[in-house]
Amino acid sequence: MDTGPMHLLPNSCLKDSHYNGIASPVGCRWRLAWVVEWNPVLPSLLHNASGAEFLRYAPISPMFGAGFAFAGLWIYSSVWSMDLWHLPNFGITRRSFSGVSPLFTLLDLKCEGMNRVNALANPVELVDDGMDATIITGSLNFIDGTTTFNSATVAAVGDEFIAQDIGFQNTAGPEKHQAVALRVGADQSVINRCKIDAFQDTLYAHSNRQFYRDSFITGTVDFIFGNAGVVFQKSKLVARKHMSKQKNMVTVQGREDPNQNTATSIQQCNVIPSSDLKPVQGSIKTYLGRPWKKYSRTVVLQSVVDSHIYPAGWAEWDAASKDFLQTLYYGEYLNSGAGAGTSKRVTWPGYHIIKTAAEASKFTVTQLIQGNVWLKNTGVAFIEGL
Repeated sequence: MDTGPMHLLPNSCLKDSHYNGIASPVGCRWRLAWVVEWNPVLPSLLHNASGAEFLRYAPISPMFGAGFAFAGLWIYSSVWSMDLWHLPNFGITRRSFSGVSPLFTLLDLKCEGMNRVNALANPVELVDDGMDATIITGSLNFIDGTTTFNSATVAAVGDEFIAQDIGFQNTAGPEKHQAVALRVGADQSVINRCKIDAFQDTLYAHSNRQFYRDSFITGTVDFIFGNAGVVFQKSKLVARKHMSKQKNMVTVQGREDPNQNTATSIQQCNVIPSSDLKPVQGSIKTYLGRPWKKYSRTVVLQSVVDSHIYPAGWAEWDAASKDFLQTLYYGEYLNSGAGAGTSKRVTWPGYHIIKTAAEASKFTVTQLIQGNVWLKNTGVAFIEGL
């Protein structure tokens, strides 16, 4: 059961209207590291029923209030040491994305069965031991009364968000319809070597500039959606088996204004079926995407597209939005694989078989998200151009 969102708050967000309390991490094992201002915390050593040691940082500053202190931030380690300037030593090095130290900077996390997280800090890092080693889970969903926006297991809002070697999951299942595992609205955000796992609406690439590298993203209907300027590189985009009478859509892009520099760019990725979809892919149509809004933009560049992709490649949103087919921009460039052939693709005015490197380059890290400037500070590998 989801007990409510957990927030990671910097100075600027202490009075944020989105803050509505912190869920108690009962039943979780954490390994967290925070940078803390002088004298805002009171450490206390506690014991759980099995005798494992926990260090709780109980904030005593009035701006947090008793509710925050009660919920606590739990840091688990069998061996630890600290003083008012240093945190428990987990053998890790503090990283600073921009050189600015907020009240809290998350360095490292270890959790089993953690509840929802809203990452409002600027910057926040979620870093762990592997996409399958640590998985943050939630189950909020549309059918049970939560909006798509608020169903996210993890929501990253503060700029310069980094997630690395960690998993995000919404376990609601296909019968619950929209159920987001990760929502990102943080500018200059980086998702590296992560797994994002759900069914419908898995990844909400909501807004701003985002970069995904060496990640595994799986779902069914509209499983990558939003209106960010986003580039996926060297990642696996995995369509999975769903309920009957549905169609899989890898992407749904929501650009509403032709002046917006937003698009979904899939570069040097593998667009593949899951192991349960592959045997029945002939009976389940899977498309590269469909237009959520009038000026939707999505491109697939230099990627491997498997045979599960329906020959038409792209689908309409609905019968009432046929004018979108005139104004969208969908493109494919130098793809390979059994599903990459373009001879039977849609013939919409807005669909393009991209012919030149100059045209394809508009959707690269450098030109779409200006990542050649800010990604260098993250230590994450990236391809600037084609």
